[in-house]
Amino acid sequence: MKRITAGLAMAFGSLVLVSSSASAQRTVAIGVSGGLSVPTGTMAESQVSGFHVGGHVNLSPASLPFEILLDLTIHNFDGNMDQPSPLDFRSVGVSGNAAYVFPGADMRPYLLGGVGMYFGKPDIAGADNESEFGFDVGGGMRFVLSGLTSFIQVRANFVGDRTFVPISFGILF
Repeated sequence: MKRITAGLAMAFGSLVLVSSSASAQRTVAIGVSGGLSVPTGTMAESQVSGFHVGGHVNLSPASLPFEILLDLTIHNFDGNMDQPSPLDFRSVGVSGNAAYVFPGADMRPYLLGGVGMYFGKPDIAGADNESEFGFDVGGGMRFVLSGLTSFIQVRANFVGDRTFVPISFGILF
């Protein structure tokens, strides 16, 4: 899991460097976020709410009516103590999304959807890493806070038989 996380972080960093050298016709924003991750469906039977942290690259090509969002997010869920053998679960997700940001000045709502690859592992000795494709849909609100573009966002993630809803607060630079 550590090797996968390190590899994903290096790939994400390379993407940031490539994105930052983009032409003048596009705007690039880099951001960080964190918040609550809520398991839903059958995942809620084995895990309880946890937390997540993430890094983001937002590309706004002048020729497109939407933005391209690239995310690297790490989720941590504790095992449900009501279960006979509670197991913690950690997941690293790399996703690409398209977002439509509504026009506005101080507050700008947006909708997004995309796909990603998720790498997870139950916290048990000898457990294998799991990797699955997934998708997400959600929305949020961007606003100015102390001179920085901030956002609050809610997504529904569907990864195999696991579903969870991260509620995030973040800042874009």
